[in-house]
Amino acid sequence: LALLAMLVFVLLALVSLVAQDAEKAARTITPDSFHAHIKFLADPKLEGRLPGTPEIRKAGHYIADKLRSWGVTPKGEESGFFQKVKYTAYGKEYKCRNVVGIIPGTDEKLKSEIILIVAHYDHLGKGVYASRAGRAGRGKVHAGADDNASGTAGLLEIARAITKGKLKLKRSVLFLAVTGEEAGLQGSRYYVEHPLVPLEKTQAVINLDMIGCYKRGVAAMGVHMSAQFDKAIDAAVKGEDVKVSKQRIQGRGDNVSFNNRFIPSIFFWTGFTDFYHTPKDTTDTINKKKGAAVCRVALGVVEYLANADKIESALERPRGSAKPYLGVNLDEAPDGVKVTRVASDSPADKGGLKKGDIITAVAGRKVSSYRAFIKELNKHNPDDKVKVTVKRGSDTKKLEIKLGKR
Repeated sequence: LALLAMLVFVLLALVSLVAQDAEKAARTITPDSFHAHIKFLADPKLEGRLPGTPEIRKAGHYIADKLRSWGVTPKGEESGFFQKVKYTAYGKEYKCRNVVGIIPGTDEKLKSEIILIVAHYDHLGKGVYASRAGRAGRGKVHAGADDNASGTAGLLEIARAITKGKLKLKRSVLFLAVTGEEAGLQGSRYYVEHPLVPLEKTQAVINLDMIGCYKRGVAAMGVHMSAQFDKAIDAAVKGEDVKVSKQRIQGRGDNVSFNNRFIPSIFFWTGFTDFYHTPKDTTDTINKKKGAAVCRVALGVVEYLANADKIESALERPRGSAKPYLGVNLDEAPDGVKVTRVASDSPADKGGLKKGDIITAVAGRKVSSYRAFIKELNKHNPDDKVKVTVKRGSDTKKLEIKLGKR
């Protein structure tokens, strides 16, 4: 009995020390330390961090230099912090970079697994695309303080808290600051196509996008994707003066690139503002006190997941699996789903699908809604040949389509 009592005492003492370490790490995140990163990244001198410009290169170097100074290990190409990314958007080719670093885990069995934190650090430049300011915004710097200097600041603060707070985590934590989000998730899409850690080892993704303008609360989207997410958020929010709204939706940020490869995610977001995608998204709009608190909550979630015995996934396939790609835009229709657009040279285009077709069945199984269609499509693999039944005017046609990969 005495030995058992001693073992219980030692175990409780270790648990207490771990909790103290986590609290110590969280205290390193302050309103001023959070805001300092935003002030640099959203400085008008960086001209809105448009991909492919010298200004966003400066932003990338800032992120890499901070990670390096805190002892984060480079995980980019050629033993550095950068991963080259090239994409075409709005008729122009962009050459830019993701920034990637890692803090290795401490557990011999679990350190090969990854908790990935992603935030995009690009914005709209001088309103080159996606500006909501209209003619009044043309040629004016869109500083992007909330979108997404704030999320990038959160990524940096979590890295600093783990290293400076000497927080011991069983799993490794990968920090991925991505480019090209505003042009269609380009940087995160590139990463999942060219992962620097095997995707099947990435257990969960934390996306920080627009966390700087807290008013009524912060959304935590994606809690339905893992049984551990609810518990992680509940544990992390204790002691913080923030309201977290747990939502069972995916969200539309860089996490989608990972969800498309069946990796569960939590997306932290404080909501749209009146100055979203306008020149008025500047540093003076940031709620730095609440933003720092959101960062501490995200750190708590990372700490919980990194030390969990197992992180389950509620998604349909193993992590890293590729989704089948058809290449259409769809809308609901009374008898199925209506094709509103067919991408040029896509599997749908090659297979004979046309705009206006109503898809009524996939592989002989009826689809009466968009959700039912996606469910049936995802039962198949890239390169599978699938029979798709469509109504085209008064005719019914059966098309055989070879699926692509997304």
